[in-house]
Amino acid sequence: MRTGFVIAWVIASLSACDMSESERVASACTAICACMAAPLPALQDQCVVECTSEASGQIPDECLSCISSHDSCTTLERDCEPICDPPEPVFANASAHQ
Repeated sequence: MRTGFVIAWVIASLSACDMSESERVASACTAICACMAAPLPALQDQCVVECTSEASGQIPDECLSCISSHDSCTTLERDCEPICDPPEPVFANASAHQ
């Protein structure tokens, strides 16, 4: 396992309550990019920049907790995506109920 990934998890776990929203986003993006991008520093940095610029709104505590609690890249996306990016609710057509 990559050391940077472990460090990001520990930092996120220990300081989630004391972090600003931009720090929370950066922490989550760092952990995600450690799993998703090639292990080259320039590519990791580029991934984090893209991730933080695409992140919108606040990262819920449950999402940051999920990301920081995973010790395996293979389950991070599968387990945390539903929490961090829940699907939009689908509303039934109003005319169908009339």
